Amino acid sequence: MAAALMPLPSNPPSSFPSLLSTTEAAKLKGCTRQTIADALRRGALQGSKLGRVWYVVRDTTFEAYEVRETGGRLHEGYLARHQRTRREMQRRQRDRFVEEQRQDN
Repeated sequence: MAAALMPLPSNPPSSFPSLLSTTEAAKLKGCTRQTIADALRRGALQGSKLGRVWYVVRDTTFEAYEVRETGGRLHEGYLARHQRTRREMQRRQRDRFVEEQRQDN
């Protein structure tokens, strides 16, 4: 006979840890799920694996964690910042080129 699972309380006490999935954590940090899972495995973040799914404890360690690697597929927030920076860089290069052309003429 299988053991019955206890439901989570609808209003957890303040000491109940706030848990995030690796996807949620990655979106907040602007990196990939794999980066978060790697940080959990090496102990840089606190969390646990339940079955096949990693969960991250959202605490001061998580808030202070700085992503140094971003891996392959990035989340929208990171991509938006990266693309905006790239467009700005391309615009500056174009403006410099135009200015150099004006000075040559």
